[in-house]
Amino acid sequence: MHIRITWGRVKPGCWDDYEAAYRKVVVEGEGEVPGLCGRMLMRDTADPESGGTLSLWESAATARDYEQGDLRAQVLPGLEEFFTGDFVTHVCELRMATGVLFDDPHDA
Repeated sequence: MHIRITWGRVKPGCWDDYEAAYRKVVVEGEGEVPGLCGRMLMRDTADPESGGTLSLWESAATARDYEQGDLRAQVLPGLEEFFTGDFVTHVCELRMATGVLFDDPHDA
């Protein structure tokens, strides 16, 4: 499994509008995305104008296909108006995971 992490800042006072646009454009608008296992939108508690997304992917290839594909290119224009330009993205290989999100409930 691979994780795509994007972190950055939105324009001052725009987080709620950004979150609403993210829900409409990404969560509701994309439909099924090949290789996507799940995603989260996170807001920094110390700096409410910054935050990011974490998405789980079947493989590095599916994360890369999304990053370079038409679907992401269609989604970005609906979100870019909120960005300050300070966003970075990393794709990481998941090496270890524990906790509620990763435990198999059938193992109990």
